[in-house]
Amino acid sequence: MRIVGGEHRGRKLKAPPGRGTRPTSEKVREGLFDILSASVPGSRFLDLYAGTGAVGLEALSRGAAEAVLVESRGRALSALRANVLELGVRGARVLPLAAERALGVLRAEGFEADVAFCDPPYSDPAWPGLLSRFGELLPMRPGGRLVVEHEARTAPAVPGGFALVKAYRYGDTGLVVMEKM
Repeated sequence: MRIVGGEHRGRKLKAPPGRGTRPTSEKVREGLFDILSASVPGSRFLDLYAGTGAVGLEALSRGAAEAVLVESRGRALSALRANVLELGVRGARVLPLAAERALGVLRAEGFEADVAFCDPPYSDPAWPGLLSRFGELLPMRPGGRLVVEHEARTAPAVPGGFALVKAYRYGDTGLVVMEKM
């Protein structure tokens, strides 16, 4: 696994052993950043359920001003921290918290995301409820982009305060792009 574009293109990323972490594939990340190309430079980027940090680190490589990488699982968190250190990127902030708690911390700090990427564990039973309240839990700037990675066969619902922009499919993986109204 490696960074596919920008300043750190080609740099390798570490991933934890086993199947507990499902990193976003290079093909999907390339498609994601083609979709978001105009939204990333200078942005405040949130990578919720960051895993190895591949998406948030890719955003920084492509010109995001700041990336908050949220991960709470031990092995994934270790790999994420190692990747941040190895790349030596500026603007990366690791929040070692569960997703909903991290959103509360960011909200209390006044953080507003320009782009939020969410790739929750597909079997996480709390995710649909968290997504439905996403607009309340984390302020985003009007016109901000929310992208959810999901199993292609089950698209997520669009939360209140957001409009569906477009859905994409990459084999077994889907991306839903939404815009903050």
